[in-house]
Amino acid sequence: MIVRQPFRPLVAVFALALAAVYVSAQNTEQNETDFTRLQQEAVQSVDDGDIPGAIDLYRQLRELAPDKPEFAYNEGTLRIAEGSYGDAATVLELAIELGYTAAPAYYNLGLAYLGLDRPGDAIVAFDSALETAPDDVDTLINRGVAHYRAGEPERAAEDFLAAEEHAPQRPEPSFHRGNIALDAGEFDQAIELYDRVLAIDDELVDAWFNRGNALFSAGDYDEAFSSYQSALDLAPDDEDVLFNLGLAAIARSQGSRPGVPEEER
Repeated sequence: MIVRQPFRPLVAVFALALAAVYVSAQNTEQNETDFTRLQQEAVQSVDDGDIPGAIDLYRQLRELAPDKPEFAYNEGTLRIAEGSYGDAATVLELAIELGYTAAPAYYNLGLAYLGLDRPGDAIVAFDSALETAPDDVDTLINRGVAHYRAGEPERAAEDFLAAEEHAPQRPEPSFHRGNIALDAGEFDQAIELYDRVLAIDDELVDAWFNRGNALFSAGDYDEAFSSYQSALDLAPDDEDVLFNLGLAAIARSQGSRPGVPEEER
C-alpha cells in the first residue's frame, strides 16, 4: 500500500532586502549609475517572474559589492525558488558570514539544506532562526520535517504540535502529525488528524489519500474506498490513488485485506 509523506517545504521567505547604492572612493559616476541600474533591473526581474535573470543580476551586484550581504541573501533566496539548493546554500552561508543574520536568512538556509537532504544541518539553521523568531510557524513546521527526515519522529511531532497551537487554521502541522501516527501504526489517531486537516481544507489530495491508507490499515475498507474516491475526484490522473482505490475495491468485495503489492511505492 502506498503511503504518501511528501516533502513539501513551504515557500521560502522572500523578503528582498535591497542594499543602498554602494559607493567607494574608486567608484566613478558611471559605475554608480550602472550599479543603480542593476538594482532596478533586479527588482524588475523579480516582479516579472524572471528568476534566472534576477539571479544573474544579483550575482553581478554581489561581485560589484562583495561586502554587502543583502545581495548574497537575495541571490540565495532566488536560487531556492529556482530549486538550485546547492548554490543557494553556498550563497546564503556567505550572506550570514557577512553579517546578514536575520531569521529569514537562517530559515532559507534550512530550506536549502532540506533540499540537499541534509536534515541535521537544516535543524541547526532552523534552530538559529527560532532564536530570534521563536513562534514562527513556517520554521517550526520545516524543523519538524527536518527532524522527521533525521529519524526523530518524536521531536518532529513536538514541532508540528507547537506549530498547530500557534496556527490552528493551518493544515500542514496536523497533516504531518497524521503521517507520524500512521507510521507508528496509530491508525485511529492518524484518521482523526487527517479529518482535522480536511475540516480546514477539503481539497488536499494527500490528506484524503493518507486518510484512506489509515482506514485501509485499520480494516475499514468501505471508508478507505470512499476516501480514495475523494482523492481521485480531485486528482483523476493520479496513478497512486487509482492503485490504492483498486486495492480497497478488492478488499471490499472479499471482506478481507488483499495481498500487499510486491513493490511498496
